[in-house]
Amino acid sequence: MTLVLFVAGGAAGVVFWNAIAGRFEGDRLERSLRIPVGRYYLHVHHWLYCLGIMALLYSCGVAGPGLCGFLSGSVAQGLTYRDWYLLVYDRDKGETLYSRWRS
Repeated sequence: MTLVLFVAGGAAGVVFWNAIAGRFEGDRLERSLRIPVGRYYLHVHHWLYCLGIMALLYSCGVAGPGLCGFLSGSVAQGLTYRDWYLLVYDRDKGETLYSRWRS
Protein backbone atom coordinates (compact mmCIF):
# COMPACT_ATOMS: atom_id res chain seq x y z
CA MET A 1 0.00 0.00 0.00
CA THR A 2 2.88 2.36 0.77
CA LEU A 3 4.36 1.92 -2.70
CA VAL A 4 0.97 2.54 -4.31
CA LEU A 5 0.58 5.79 -2.36
CA PHE A 6 4.10 6.89 -3.28
CA VAL A 7 3.59 6.17 -7.00
CA ALA A 8 0.14 7.80 -7.02
CA GLY A 9 1.57 10.83 -5.23
CA GLY A 10 4.44 11.00 -7.73
CA ALA A 11 2.04 10.88 -10.66
CA ALA A 12 -0.07 13.60 -9.04
CA GLY A 13 3.03 15.76 -8.58
CA VAL A 14 3.97 15.45 -12.25
CA VAL A 15 0.41 16.18 -13.41
CA PHE A 16 0.08 19.14 -11.04
CA TRP A 17 3.29 20.83 -12.19
CA ASN A 18 2.58 20.10 -15.85
CA ALA A 19 -0.68 22.03 -15.39
CA ILE A 20 0.79 24.88 -13.30
CA ALA A 21 4.29 25.40 -14.70
CA GLY A 22 5.08 26.81 -18.11
CA ARG A 23 5.15 24.78 -21.29
CA PHE A 24 8.81 25.63 -21.88
CA GLU A 25 11.74 27.27 -20.13
CA GLY A 26 10.99 30.90 -19.32
CA ASP A 27 7.25 30.57 -19.90
CA ARG A 28 5.28 32.11 -17.03
CA LEU A 29 8.31 33.72 -15.39
CA GLU A 30 5.90 35.99 -13.54
CA ARG A 31 4.91 32.95 -11.46
CA SER A 32 8.50 31.99 -10.75
CA LEU A 33 10.14 32.60 -7.41
CA ARG A 34 12.87 34.99 -8.56
CA ILE A 35 14.50 37.00 -5.82
CA PRO A 36 16.31 40.16 -6.93
CA VAL A 37 19.77 40.35 -5.39
CA GLY A 38 21.57 43.43 -6.65
CA ARG A 39 21.73 43.16 -10.42
CA TYR A 40 21.04 39.41 -10.34
CA TYR A 41 18.06 37.16 -9.92
CA LEU A 42 18.18 34.18 -7.60
CA HIS A 43 15.76 31.78 -9.30
CA VAL A 44 14.39 29.23 -6.84
CA HIS A 45 12.89 26.59 -9.11
CA HIS A 46 9.92 24.53 -7.91
CA TRP A 47 12.03 21.37 -7.96
CA LEU A 48 14.45 23.02 -5.53
CA TYR A 49 11.92 24.19 -2.96
CA CYS A 50 9.97 20.91 -3.23
CA LEU A 51 13.22 19.08 -2.49
CA GLY A 52 13.78 21.33 0.53
CA ILE A 53 10.23 20.80 1.79
CA MET A 54 10.61 17.06 1.37
CA ALA A 55 13.89 17.02 3.28
CA LEU A 56 12.39 19.13 6.06
CA LEU A 57 9.26 16.99 6.40
CA TYR A 58 11.26 13.78 6.21
CA SER A 59 13.69 14.96 8.89
CA CYS A 60 10.76 15.86 11.15
CA GLY A 61 9.19 12.46 10.53
CA VAL A 62 5.88 13.87 9.30
CA ALA A 63 6.03 12.98 5.59
CA GLY A 64 3.84 10.10 4.52
CA PRO A 65 4.36 8.09 1.34
CA GLY A 66 1.76 10.04 -0.66
CA LEU A 67 3.29 13.40 0.22
CA CYS A 68 6.83 12.16 -0.41
CA GLY A 69 5.64 10.78 -3.74
CA PHE A 70 4.02 14.09 -4.67
CA LEU A 71 7.17 16.03 -3.81
CA SER A 72 9.38 13.48 -5.59
CA GLY A 73 7.20 13.77 -8.70
CA SER A 74 7.45 17.55 -8.42
CA VAL A 75 11.24 17.37 -8.31
CA ALA A 76 11.37 14.92 -11.23
CA GLN A 77 9.08 17.11 -13.35
CA GLY A 78 11.11 20.23 -12.58
CA LEU A 79 14.33 18.55 -13.64
CA THR A 80 12.91 17.94 -17.12
CA TYR A 81 13.30 21.64 -17.98
CA ARG A 82 16.53 22.61 -19.73
CA ASP A 83 17.05 25.53 -17.31
CA TRP A 84 16.88 23.40 -14.16
CA TYR A 85 20.46 24.36 -13.28
CA LEU A 86 20.00 28.11 -13.82
CA LEU A 87 19.86 29.49 -10.29
CA VAL A 88 21.58 32.89 -10.58
CA TYR A 89 21.58 35.13 -13.64
CA ASP A 90 21.94 38.79 -14.57
CA ARG A 91 18.58 40.58 -14.45
CA ASP A 92 19.35 42.50 -17.65
CA LYS A 93 20.17 39.33 -19.58
CA GLY A 94 17.25 37.19 -18.41
CA GLU A 95 15.06 37.81 -21.44
CA THR A 96 17.91 37.04 -23.84
CA LEU A 97 18.85 33.97 -21.83
CA TYR A 98 15.35 32.51 -21.89
CA SER A 99 14.65 33.48 -25.50
CA ARG A 100 16.91 30.66 -26.73
CA TRP A 101 14.42 28.10 -25.40
CA ARG A 102 11.27 29.68 -26.82
CA SER A 103 11.57 28.33 -30.36
